Amino acid sequence: MKAKSLFTCALALLIGASAFGQGFHFGVKGGISGNWMPRTNINIDDTPVMNVGFYGGVAGTLFLSDMYFLQAEALYTRKGVSTNSELTGKYSRNISYIQVPVFFGLALGSDDALRFMLGPEFGFAVGNQVVTNAALNPAGGDKYKPADFNFGIGFQISYFITDGLAVDLRFDKGFTKTLKPAASTTSEDKGTNLGVMLGVSYMFGN
Repeated sequence: MKAKSLFTCALALLIGASAFGQGFHFGVKGGISGNWMPRTNINIDDTPVMNVGFYGGVAGTLFLSDMYFLQAEALYTRKGVSTNSELTGKYSRNISYIQVPVFFGLALGSDDALRFMLGPEFGFAVGNQVVTNAALNPAGGDKYKPADFNFGIGFQISYFITDGLAVDLRFDKGFTKTLKPAASTTSEDKGTNLGVMLGVSYMFGN
């Protein structure tokens, strides 16, 4: 699996970067996410609602100066789209990704407690689940499948409560189409990922 290999390589690079010394910090992070899929194909009577997912993984921060730093992450995330209809009930498509963000950051405040990050995110689909009225569709869904690769931009604000523990708030916007037609159809879905993530991280030796 290319995604699993990428995750392993990213993890190895983050751990290996500790050779940079005190300027490098390694940590873990996790939390919940709310996701939407603007412009995706839905029935006219469906109402889009927030798709609730989760994320977790590792992160590495390399300070370039007292204020500026780079942060790379290797995350398992679950995104998707959910709708609700009086006629057909609830529908959710949950897509699992290995996501690799690479952020440029700015640290402000006492002890660099407030941090702002912006940069590209590279996602690789590793799973697809469709749920209708709380029942799992064993066939994996309808006429669309997840695109193998997803590219987006993320913006994150982190506040360190202690030297190592931080609260993270992130917004991300995908620019590549999330779904591709299955072999049985030629119709196009123009939906892209859009999400917000709220969680905590702990950076060792911060």
